[in-house]
Amino acid sequence: MKIEKEKAMKIGKIVLTTILVIFLGISAWKELANESFEKAKDWLINRSEEKAELQKITTPQAFFGTETYDIRSRTVFKVSYKKPKIQTPFWAILEKEVGNVNRIIDHPLIDDLSWNKIENEKYTIFQRNNDFNSVDTFFTSTQTSEDILIEDFLESESEVINNAEYLTVAENLDGINFIVMNYRQEYMEGDLSVYETVIDATDAKVDNDRIFWGIIMPGVSEDNPIELKIDIDFSQPGNIIYEE
Repeated sequence: MKIEKEKAMKIGKIVLTTILVIFLGISAWKELANESFEKAKDWLINRSEEKAELQKITTPQAFFGTETYDIRSRTVFKVSYKKPKIQTPFWAILEKEVGNVNRIIDHPLIDDLSWNKIENEKYTIFQRNNDFNSVDTFFTSTQTSEDILIEDFLESESEVINNAEYLTVAENLDGINFIVMNYRQEYMEGDLSVYETVIDATDAKVDNDRIFWGIIMPGVSEDNPIELKIDIDFSQPGNIIYEE
């Protein structure tokens, strides 16, 4: 059964915040909803603090609030982490006034995948064979979703793609020729895996001068913890001119 999706550079650095992640065991990870953020907010506003070192997370959901800035069109989200012993799917979520922004950080099925990859600013598509040379031709040519997997929170312009099975329900890639994601390749800093992406947080929901984020890691537990730290950088495009 598919997850309900609704539930689910510069003039200079203006704000760089390293955040203490607050982890809460709120129901099963697939049932993440806006009310989860609401329940956590008052507590987060009063208790969250900046912290630079890695933090050990032992629950499948983590929530945190960041102080914000008026201009958020190029908000850089960066997570540095040590992978848990048993790898797990791993998402970041930004709460918006309507819906959420979702970004997949890591997934065990693609960690060592040697398939060809095509991508643009919005999508990354892994293909078993070199059937397409661009994301656009894939979307315009694809007529069936039977051999496609999509990441769990993906929303595309194609109904065919949206009807594909989710990545988390797949035990293996037998019979699958394409995986459609908004994935960005991680890189290494020392012994840490690092994921970094730019998010338009203009429509992020603001409460008491904070915006709110979530990390979803269904395989994380007391027996399978993860260590991570989060950096949020409100950086702006170079063509913005500030006027009185």
